[in-house]
Amino acid sequence: MEEAATRALLIFSAIIALVITGLVDRLVVSLLGVVLMIITGVTTPGEAFSSVDWNVIAILFGMWVITQYLVEAGAPTYVINRLSEKGYDFDKFVLVIGILAGFLSIFVDNVLVILLIGTIVISTALSQRRDPTVPVVFVALSANFMGTALLLGDLPPQLLHSIAGAEFLDFLWMKGRPSSFPILTLGFILSSWVFYKLFIEKKRMELTRSLEVLAIEQNLVEASSPAFDRRLTQVVLFFFLLTIFLMSIRPLIGLPLGAITIMGATLLGVTVEILKKTGKTDPPSFEDIVEKLEWKALLFYASLFALVGGLEKSGFLETLAEDLAHFVAGDPVKGFAFMYWISVPISAVIEHDAYILTMLIVIRDLAETTGVDPWPLNWALVWGGTLGSNASVAGAPALYVAYVILKKNGIPLPARRFLKLTVTYAILSSALTFPLGFIIWGLLY
Repeated sequence: MEEAATRALLIFSAIIALVITGLVDRLVVSLLGVVLMIITGVTTPGEAFSSVDWNVIAILFGMWVITQYLVEAGAPTYVINRLSEKGYDFDKFVLVIGILAGFLSIFVDNVLVILLIGTIVISTALSQRRDPTVPVVFVALSANFMGTALLLGDLPPQLLHSIAGAEFLDFLWMKGRPSSFPILTLGFILSSWVFYKLFIEKKRMELTRSLEVLAIEQNLVEASSPAFDRRLTQVVLFFFLLTIFLMSIRPLIGLPLGAITIMGATLLGVTVEILKKTGKTDPPSFEDIVEKLEWKALLFYASLFALVGGLEKSGFLETLAEDLAHFVAGDPVKGFAFMYWISVPISAVIEHDAYILTMLIVIRDLAETTGVDPWPLNWALVWGGTLGSNASVAGAPALYVAYVILKKNGIPLPARRFLKLTVTYAILSSALTFPLGFIIWGLLY
């Protein structure tokens, strides 16, 4: 291995290890990695900047602005409260909320989904004297699972667009066969039902804390939820659906997806400001909306692009693609199975966004040098990488957010119990989703 590739690999591996441990803020660590890449001559500042896929960053920014308006309208709280009023017993309520979280994460970043739903689930659990641990973890697992079903939800599908060229409708149907949404939906429903039977149904885990503490915490959570604004919700949903429609016809209009989402967010912001001036609604200002965005997450994703760009420039990814060709080239059956099952354990211990970003470039290089069709490998990578990441907080930031929410609300979560839930779900969801994907994108391809 050439010296530059060795330096790049050492820096990248060290940074990912620090991200996994959580000893230092992951944004600081990732930026440090970019600086080290530049100092050691692996890349230049200009090359690091150009390695960032700003189209993906724009997609994230635009969609986060739109969904933040939806949060401020109180829509998520309103929907969950209405569900809780339907008279479901608590076990069924947890199942419904978990499935809702999964399908919501198709359109909204999974971390935001957990922030939206997690505290409400805790409030509902406390009101019924139930332990909120399993419900909150189930919400996080569900949101992480379905974030890859369509182009909007999470970073991996957006990487499929930017690196492999997948369009919005390709996540429904590609090359004459079902793709991400139908396959993951079936796997998700099956996985939710099995998890429900194992850990939720009739598993009455009563709280041991006093009723006074429960009541205080419940009131605090409810007081922090915004009131439902029907008019603002209607406006936001209109621009949300308009943005999705324009994204679905992107090849016809020829605009980058980032430009489409930025335009949707901007038009929504202007419309809301006009309505605010006329007194027809009273939302926060656009400035307040932007201030509440996850800017650290955007910078972290940008730094990941720069780090992987250093690996690519050093020649390491090209070498990796050549080595991978011996295992998968020309055989979609073996290639799909290999890529899927190698991705499951790797993404359990390595941040799955970084892993998927790296390997998508490797698969692209492999396809260019050998002529192999990359799509069985792409889908296997993204599905296996996403599902495997549900095993631990090292693989999925969504699980870390769930852990923080529980801890912040004083709910104890021993590591052994947490891993029993997450590892079981990762294994069963990977096993239940694999057969259909393997048949369609392996055996019958």
